Amino acid sequence: CLWEIVFLAWQSPVYLILAMKIDEWSANPRAVTIFRNIFCCTWRSSRVVGSERSNIDNDVAAEENRILTGGANDDLIVLSQLGKVYGNGKMAVDSLSFGIPPGQCF
Repeated sequence: CLWEIVFLAWQSPVYLILAMKIDEWSANPRAVTIFRNIFCCTWRSSRVVGSERSNIDNDVAAEENRILTGGANDDLIVLSQLGKVYGNGKMAVDSLSFGIPPGQCF
């Protein structure tokens, strides 16, 4: 009985600290990318490279590249490859990526 109490007294703070660290890491895009690479979480289909993505402006492509390479890790708001497909197959948003650094109005 004493061993169970000691184990619970040890387990509670460890799980609390672990939960807080996971919450902290989930807000960092670089940590999320590392997690996805380790556990092979391919939750999104491969990106369209053909004609549908060829009409992207240079500044949009540069911002997407900045987000995907980790250049926006210090930004306050980061959106990486957001997509929305309706149930009927219509794509509303395809790979929306942007970051808002501190002090910038958007």
